[in-house]
Amino acid sequence: MQPVHPIGRRPLLPGTPNNLFYPPERNEYNYFELPFDAGNSLVRASWAADAAMLAYARFGETRMTGAELETCLASGGLQLRALIGDWNANGTQGFFAANNDIALLSFRGTEKDDPIDQIDDADLVLVPEPPGFCFVHQGFKRALDRVWAQVHPLVAAYRQTNPNAEICFTGHSLGAALATIAFSRVRDNNLSLITIGSPRVGNADFRDRVLGNMNRAGIQRFMNENDAVTHIPLAAELFYCHVPSTCLRFDAAGVLSETPDTDLVVPNLIDHSPARYCVRLLNLSN
Repeated sequence: MQPVHPIGRRPLLPGTPNNLFYPPERNEYNYFELPFDAGNSLVRASWAADAAMLAYARFGETRMTGAELETCLASGGLQLRALIGDWNANGTQGFFAANNDIALLSFRGTEKDDPIDQIDDADLVLVPEPPGFCFVHQGFKRALDRVWAQVHPLVAAYRQTNPNAEICFTGHSLGAALATIAFSRVRDNNLSLITIGSPRVGNADFRDRVLGNMNRAGIQRFMNENDAVTHIPLAAELFYCHVPSTCLRFDAAGVLSETPDTDLVVPNLIDHSPARYCVRLLNLSN
């Protein structure tokens, strides 16, 4: 793809620990500001990034109420269909929200105050993800397996009533890894996978399985500058590699271009901020 230059001028939030670990404070960001356009891949990506950040369900450190979450979704004409996982406990969480044009399956990323998330992140032993010789990060697989019995029926039920709508699997950080494994398990003719600041998830066979599931809605992997999380676990073809191998990377000026996977950079943790991804995507279109 040709580089895409920003046309909007929304500033990035400062590089503080709060802006790394939490979404923006109340009234600092408007979710789903761009009208949905199924034919515009950058608008679709902006919606996916918003959903990925909204899965944290916070204003800064403060938890959203259920009504507040539904209000944020309603600003995009989306209805909350289900919360995924136990939102009153630690561990895997997400949500499924939809309208007649698109469904968003969004997994929550690592939370600073959730020890189960941190244990899952650290458990990087590769384990089988059948069929074939696919292997994935054990912690990520375990995190998804906790909620898989809930996730798959949600996707199937939506497809029955909306046969042609896009179903987008998305998430930020740990959530992006769960979205990738979930996407690999579902066969459908209009799925998309849009990951925000994803770590590596599995081996080359797993990457090929995910790419083999690509259809008309497509796969996009976004990386902001030198986001440290996108560089772990370390790359090795027999062990860990990205899906896909090239990413859509923002440079320091917010220009988006397709870039080969490389670790020949100095990783920067603040580039992992979910809000930075959301603002950069919004600036490309408005």
